[in-house]
Amino acid sequence: MTRVVKSKDFLTSCSLGDVDRAFGAVSRLSERRLVDAAREDELVRWALSRDADLLILAKHYGHDLDRLARHQQHLSSTTEDDDAVPDFIRSKLNKSHCVTQ
Repeated sequence: MTRVVKSKDFLTSCSLGDVDRAFGAVSRLSERRLVDAAREDELVRWALSRDADLLILAKHYGHDLDRLARHQQHLSSTTEDDDAVPDFIRSKLNKSHCVTQ
């Protein structure tokens, strides 16, 4: 299944740095064998599609691979739609988008 980014505004506002940070984190997870090849492929697809959840995890946990490996397990392959996101969170995503370091 394909994950759907929860906010189209988020998708268009993410910087190349945000995506690059996610790729780096996924690569390091794979190098350390903290994810298998199938999960790596899935995470790479999400990074390419600028998945909000993955980009945020990579930003805040990319420096600690053990914690990132633990938390990335909460990302599921299920499709989510905009209606499943609480209005409060949607408004925060629309305002803050991808915050770079």
